[in-house]
Amino acid sequence: MRKYKLTNKSNEEISFNTLLSNVKSNTSLNNVNKFHIHAISDIYDRAASFADNADNGMYTIDTETPQEYVDGARYKRGSIVRYKGQVFMARPLNSGDITVETIPSMYSENWIALSDNQYEKLLGWDKAKEELGDYNITNFGNILNNLPLILTRGQFYTFFNDGDYYILTDSSENQYTMRISYNEWMDDSGNTWMSVDAISDEVIPYISYNINEIFESSLTSDSEFLYGVGLTTIFARVFNDLAAYRNKTLTDRVSFGQPPYTKTRNYNGFYRQFPLKKGANYGTSREHSYYMNRLDDITKKRINEVPNIWLPLEKEVFGLTYNTVSPATEASFKQYKVLNTAFKRVKTLNKKPVCWMTMSIYNNTQKPIIVDMYGNEVNYESYNKYGGFNEPIYLPLCVTLLTLKK
Repeated sequence: MRKYKLTNKSNEEISFNTLLSNVKSNTSLNNVNKFHIHAISDIYDRAASFADNADNGMYTIDTETPQEYVDGARYKRGSIVRYKGQVFMARPLNSGDITVETIPSMYSENWIALSDNQYEKLLGWDKAKEELGDYNITNFGNILNNLPLILTRGQFYTFFNDGDYYILTDSSENQYTMRISYNEWMDDSGNTWMSVDAISDEVIPYISYNINEIFESSLTSDSEFLYGVGLTTIFARVFNDLAAYRNKTLTDRVSFGQPPYTKTRNYNGFYRQFPLKKGANYGTSREHSYYMNRLDDITKKRINEVPNIWLPLEKEVFGLTYNTVSPATEASFKQYKVLNTAFKRVKTLNKKPVCWMTMSIYNNTQKPIIVDMYGNEVNYESYNKYGGFNEPIYLPLCVTLLTLKK
């Protein structure tokens, strides 16, 4: 098989982009078999004639119009298929194979991606190891387990896009579409950190609340006042419920297998000056030292950290701080690209939209900021004119997969 190179007058190899339909073999006199650029309509027939069958069709490309991939079908080496907006060529890893049964993926050893993907792509599954077997390795090159190496090399966007997803299955067979996002932030020492977070399209079916419930634990809810406490105290019941769900149904999952098992950001501290049952509202200080590296007076853990299963803040959801009690401290947070439209903010339970909560406190209240079933922020003042907000509120599954210093 001949190898052709395109060079300039200095014999330097050059490259360019062109449509396949513009490439033609020259058959005129002294220029036989030399290529030039020319628009033709029979390019597929011409390309097919360049088959080299010396190695079991290893270099043969089936150049018919790409067909839509059919799950479970067998494809010969060189077959071109279209799958979820992306074009692939079958190339079984074993040179003796002439069929492919794994699904097309840019991470698979059995397929070559011929085009980029304009849509979010599936990265693999996260479920019990005995159920997963070699599925991810075969179909996705075990890309989820390669996150530490990819992030260390600064190659997140070489392999992924914000919004790519994996399927997380708990022990009760509930499935979550986990959409990933890349984030960077700077700590108070000037260090830049990288993290990959994942937020589900669905809510956890077993956890819901009424907006008038108290979200502190019984350890603090009857206290006369609180000062210097973080989100893990303000939302103690929520974090306890999330931890119980994780420990019961999400053990042995990649999503929770990477240390340091926390999400660290510039979270702030809170205070209240009388008991919640008497209608106390939360407040916060704008002093830098009030939230950076300070320990929560109740949990004795750093205020600027939460467990690696959490809820987003108002700024992370909507990109702006409309009604939070702490707009100044949320200013350093960035909106997740997987939540940057109302459509993306809609979360479902059994495929039906439901309301869900954030970890931001609504100004002049003790209540959390809520996202309604249309992906918009609930305005308590408006609802109070018509009897108040009475919908049950749920929790999406949000996890930090990995955090590394840049």
